[in-house]
Amino acid sequence: MKFKLSILTILLLVCSSGMAFGQSISLERVEGLVGTNGLPADGATQVTFVLRLTNPTENVEAMANGFTIYSDDGAIWTATVADTISHGWMGFNIDIMDWGFFDAFGIVDTDVDGMGADTVGYGGSIIQNTVGIPAGFDDESFRITIGPIDATDHGKTICIDSCFFPPTGYWLWVHPGDDGEAAWDGPHCYDVVDPSAAVSQIGDALPTTFGLKQNYPNPFNPTTTVQFDIPTRSMVNISIFNVLGQKTRTLVNEELEAGSWEEEWNGLSDGGAKVSSGIYFYRMQAGSYVETKKMMLLK
Repeated sequence: MKFKLSILTILLLVCSSGMAFGQSISLERVEGLVGTNGLPADGATQVTFVLRLTNPTENVEAMANGFTIYSDDGAIWTATVADTISHGWMGFNIDIMDWGFFDAFGIVDTDVDGMGADTVGYGGSIIQNTVGIPAGFDDESFRITIGPIDATDHGKTICIDSCFFPPTGYWLWVHPGDDGEAAWDGPHCYDVVDPSAAVSQIGDALPTTFGLKQNYPNPFNPTTTVQFDIPTRSMVNISIFNVLGQKTRTLVNEELEAGSWEEEWNGLSDGGAKVSSGIYFYRMQAGSYVETKKMMLLK
């Protein structure tokens, strides 16, 4: 065991020569999304980032990759858990590991308290002259689950990106005779949203023009619905402002397919606080289209 540990440590700590064999890691999908770009913040729901590993041309003898989940504006979640998706890689032991020992493949949780940046790493090596990660492999391989996200963090952002593994080292992929790095398609960032006010598509007919409709009911208490049309896939922002022109809530801020959509507002600010009675304005912007309408909250 000590001999295996020393060999793997040497493999993972040698300097990368910069050779590349087309290996890549990409974010395949996010389980638990609200709409197309929202992470639910309700104090109860978890989300999972699923990572795809692609190894086109050369068998891999050893590897080390690192990922970090972070929020630049202070969103908080309670846990970060890393796992692997088993494909029976020949010679790779894919059990979860602690830093205290290095079997043949493992996961390192460097900092996973949901505060600041949580860092996880994946590392492994072949056992006794087996293939390792074979050439031609292309499938979902890693999972990183976070949450629940604090219910007061609506309007903030959470991102996933690559990082050095260990955090003070570097990425490494070892091939027969050469070593290099795997490409990464990130960073990927997501809005933290109230899942009870998720944007949803309505109807089957595609609109021919952009349009923002009057909210209903209006006046309202405690919730109201905003409907809007987009004729082509567009980045849409709908924000709510008070009579002083101060932004109260970002209702929609994501890329949506063509269609008719609706979003409910529950009378809460981006910070999760109940807003006061009065007149509010909601503005939609999609490309060059901009329109503003008025609504009234009564309590």
